[in-house]
Amino acid sequence: MRFVAVLLTASALWAMPALAADQGTLTVTVNKAEILHLSAPAQRVIVANPAIADVTVEKPTLITLFGKTVGETSLTVLGADDQEILSRTVVVTGAGDHTVTVHGPGDQGPVSRDYACVGERCSKVGTSGASPADATATPPH
Repeated sequence: MRFVAVLLTASALWAMPALAADQGTLTVTVNKAEILHLSAPAQRVIVANPAIADVTVEKPTLITLFGKTVGETSLTVLGADDQEILSRTVVVTGAGDHTVTVHGPGDQGPVSRDYACVGERCSKVGTSGASPADATATPPH
């Protein structure tokens, strides 16, 4: 009897729509691809800046993310009834990049700035912390 209850519970959970959650940052290299397996079939896939990254829907629960140029964008996947399945920040880095995080003071508390560096050049790929105004700071040399 206990085994049947577990099966029914698992079946009920499988039939539930996927809950929206920010699953953090996804990093992909320029001219490379990342495969993403979805918990539910996608109805719409949105990339905020398709110049930075692009997607291909291979099948309803499988998408391929391509890095096009160094930068940061976001990826949102919506399912049935526009239920959010996936919400991720996408950071595209260059081949051979080294990532540098600079921590410093901001107007309203500590700020962290992330840079992808190739050779002597660094491109800002993200900022977190208390003061978005500090996001325009010049990267280290």
